[in-house]
Amino acid sequence: MSGLFAVLGVPAAAEEAAVRSMLAASRRRGADRAASWTGEDGVIGVCRAEWEMAPDFARGILVLERGDLVVSADATLYYRDDLQRALRGAGVRPDGDSPSHLIAAAYQAWGAGLVDRIEGDYAFVLWDRQRRLLLAARDFAGSRPLYFSRAGDRLILGSSLTAVVAHPAVPRDPNVLALAEDLIGASSLAVRETAFAGVEQVPAGSRLVWQPGSAPRVERFWEPPRFDQDMGADAPDAAEQLRAVLQAAVRERVGTSGPTAVWTSGGYDSTSVFALALAASRRDGDRGPVVPVSMSYPEGDPGREDELIESVGRHTGTAIHWMRVADVSGLPEPWGWAARRDQPFAHPYEEWNRTLARGAREVGARVVLGGNGGDQFFSVSPVFLADLARTGRWLELSREARALGLGRRRFRDLFHWAVQPALPSGMLSLARVLRCGRPLKPHLVAAVPEWMGFDRKATEELWQRQWHYGIRRPNESLGSAETSWYLTTSFGPRICSMVMDMVLDAGAEVRSPLYDRRVLEFMARRPRADRFAGGENKRLLRQAMAGRLPDEVLAPRKRRTGLPGRYMARVCREAIPLWLEAAGTSWQLEELGLVRVSAVREAVGRYLAHPRWEGTLSAELFNLFSTEFWLRTHTHPARTVAKVA
Repeated sequence: MSGLFAVLGVPAAAEEAAVRSMLAASRRRGADRAASWTGEDGVIGVCRAEWEMAPDFARGILVLERGDLVVSADATLYYRDDLQRALRGAGVRPDGDSPSHLIAAAYQAWGAGLVDRIEGDYAFVLWDRQRRLLLAARDFAGSRPLYFSRAGDRLILGSSLTAVVAHPAVPRDPNVLALAEDLIGASSLAVRETAFAGVEQVPAGSRLVWQPGSAPRVERFWEPPRFDQDMGADAPDAAEQLRAVLQAAVRERVGTSGPTAVWTSGGYDSTSVFALALAASRRDGDRGPVVPVSMSYPEGDPGREDELIESVGRHTGTAIHWMRVADVSGLPEPWGWAARRDQPFAHPYEEWNRTLARGAREVGARVVLGGNGGDQFFSVSPVFLADLARTGRWLELSREARALGLGRRRFRDLFHWAVQPALPSGMLSLARVLRCGRPLKPHLVAAVPEWMGFDRKATEELWQRQWHYGIRRPNESLGSAETSWYLTTSFGPRICSMVMDMVLDAGAEVRSPLYDRRVLEFMARRPRADRFAGGENKRLLRQAMAGRLPDEVLAPRKRRTGLPGRYMARVCREAIPLWLEAAGTSWQLEELGLVRVSAVREAVGRYLAHPRWEGTLSAELFNLFSTEFWLRTHTHPARTVAKVA
């Protein structure tokens, strides 16, 4: 992962000071090497860590200049052999095998359509000097960020918000609605917006096209497949096919030099990735060892899966590299943490992820594989009950509800999953009136806490910016729409890029084989029962891994395991009173009309008095304080320094 930055539309000589500021703000993404192309139309640059110049990553390339093309890429491409064959078929031969070379060649072959041909984790900036045309893009998962701003005749781009606003022509005025979404942890439909009103982001699965003198165009080039196609084969054949698709996805991501670490829990997803990565390493003699890195919890902790993880180690003949949850740091000191972050929203398990990243480096790995994507594409929430209800499959609905434990005694839960998601908008509006303005809350929609300073009109606008089950393609199932939520709103790409960032800070790159386009498209053709049926989760994935993992790991589970909630509850109880004191009495969120500080203090007092009863409050307060401290350090840094001093 690298820091990209560019200013186009004006001569490079006029931007020297601005570019130095942008480079300085980009160096957190790699401070060892930097290079730039300069010309009459502007400047394009990159900064990168030395280890990323290796063959597993950038392959020695910083900024590529080939003929009329200039390419700066933060990219790891997969299925490169397939791409090379397609390029040969199009009559184009790349000058090298780095991601930048392949992107340049793909542009020569297919123009802006190159994004339909390349597969991987990427963000790139390409400047066609002859046509004076910019093409920039992000992969469908949004693993690498890319932001832009229009300032007069200039187009300013960067891998981070802080790099873009480092340009003196870009204002730091806050985007109030985007900040409101961040402080309640909402997943937004406004995927181009950022916390700064003058800066936009290129959404995941989208490209940016621009020529000087025109407005930038953002075009979505990828849409999630529908997860209700049901075009698969019999179950035994499907399991074999899935295993082959997964094996290819894992093999593409295993490092070719040095160890590969796999963050291994006791669940189905990461253990599958580990078993397949180990098989690829043992079959291909030119790859380094595969090492499982796992988090150990004490007995009685709901996060404990140590015994299941040990059984995977015995089954595969590998030793686990353990990290202890007791050694994971608490929540950070707020001011420095906020200043380092690129956006207001903070990952609640940042220190937990950083500990695992440190474990990967302890075993010498620069490549880390994770199980992200398993919950999104191999499972579905109980919302499928509403699909059964709206299609009149009553007997199946009854069986599935009983298997989930949703009977007469849990009517409210049954209503939440089987009835509410399918209600038309008129019924939902009526329910809001009957509930004195309080809407029925879907499970993917963030609530508006009582301490928000919004009036009813603003609160309604905040609700409208969030996804709901009414937003789905014609005749699409609710289960399929839920999967699309991960891929089309701000939540999924934000989490993917944030975890990538944390691992980058440790000196490694995280890759997610289950978040593979081919894997996703295969699972989209499978019936819902392969994902969840009869109370059994991820059924096809477990069938595909039979024999590769111990029976006790693949067995059905009555409840979720490996939940790190106890750790989070402890560190929130420790940090929140300290954060409240550090915030003082003058809040910028209150000045913007977003928060009533008196109500916040009441909420903190209620939470500290009854932390177990008020568990939801801890997440709300975490988001609130994260946003307030970020706002102070990024919009009015001089004021903040004076206040801290």
